[in-house]
Amino acid sequence: ALALAVAECGRVVLPILIEASGVGGLVLESPPFPKLLAAAAGLGRVGARLDEDGIARSVDLREGVGQASWPLFAEELLRVAKLAYTPSVPPVAEPDIQPGLIRAETRRVEFAGAPGTIPSISYARVLQGDVSPDFFAGKTVLVGTTATGLGDFLPTPLSAYAQPMSGVEVQANIWQSMRTQRLIGLLPTWVTALSCALLALVPMLWLTRLLPFSGLLVSTFWMIIPALVSALLLEIFHVWLPPSGALLAGFV
Repeated sequence: ALALAVAECGRVVLPILIEASGVGGLVLESPPFPKLLAAAAGLGRVGARLDEDGIARSVDLREGVGQASWPLFAEELLRVAKLAYTPSVPPVAEPDIQPGLIRAETRRVEFAGAPGTIPSISYARVLQGDVSPDFFAGKTVLVGTTATGLGDFLPTPLSAYAQPMSGVEVQANIWQSMRTQRLIGLLPTWVTALSCALLALVPMLWLTRLLPFSGLLVSTFWMIIPALVSALLLEIFHVWLPPSGALLAGFV
């Protein structure tokens, strides 16, 4: 019945899971079962990357076992809905098969707000007829679990571990970031290191010429510059330049 409903709708995107099998550390791609897979209008990869601090703020635009071929679930939603968006990475025409999990094009998500910012409707209210079908007209609807213990919950930059966000709301935030073209790019490591080194060396221009107290005042004001540059790059160009290296070197 579910497969028939999905086929009749014609605009349903289903998830593919990439998860560890627990046997020898193997990673497997787990698509929906065949009838649902045949009925779906698209297939996208769900999940978010946990950064070194355990916070979910990043996604890989392409990922897969052997080759980075699967697009994000949010990207498939945009494609099926025919909403304006720029494809993240061109599909691989002649795949270069490699062992293990392959990731490509890491981006950071611009979250709309704390958990609960994106509205949700209980499926029970829909089944009971409490919500008019017109409410969903023209909207992209993500279906998932939000009750504690029934689904995945992830710490985000806006809530950390105090109030984790449901996986379906994380996917909604990824969708919104892609829809508004506000996924945040990461600069190459060498660019970040070089930029921080140059910003950290700038105070040497006046430290050798000013009295200690004057040099301290100027250096203190200078600390605003790396943070301001990082903020402007993020706001205008949607690129993240971590300023901590330059700030730490300046204080030292």
